[in-house]
Order: sequence, then structure tokens, then C-alpha cells
Amino acid sequence: MGFNPAAMFYYLSALKTFDGMTDSEVREVGYEIALIGQNGIKHNDPDSRYFVKSLNKELSGLQALSHMFVAWETIDA
Repeated sequence: MGFNPAAMFYYLSALKTFDGMTDSEVREVGYEIALIGQNGIKHNDPDSRYFVKSLNKELSGLQALSHMFVAWETIDA
């Protein structure tokens, strides 16, 4: 698995999404994506979609993983 430059844009998008949210709201997003991930997330398939209720948004696999990563880094910096 190599570096995917799209992930950097998704990280920035996640930072913008979490701007203004409380730590508990960001944590909720991270946990929800982690629970979705228990069934597996296809990060290399741009057609795979995952609905995140706490964001009220549908994300691709790579977007979802990027949001989860940024959520944990934001909370536990």
C-alpha cells in the first residue's frame, strides 16, 4: 500500500469539518466510523459509500478513514 495523495485533501476536509465542533462531537464521529469499520471499509474503492449519521454525510472509504484518523489526532493530540 503506497501513499495516496487524495488522502491529504481528505485530511484537510476533515479538519474543516471538525472546526468548531466540541471534542465530544468529534469523538462521536470517530467512534461511529470505527463501528462502521468493524464490517470492513474498502478504502481503495471510490464507489464504496458509507453514511455517517453524526455528520449527516455519505463518505467514500478513504474519506471515512481520513475522518476517523483526524478525529483521533484532534482529540488525542
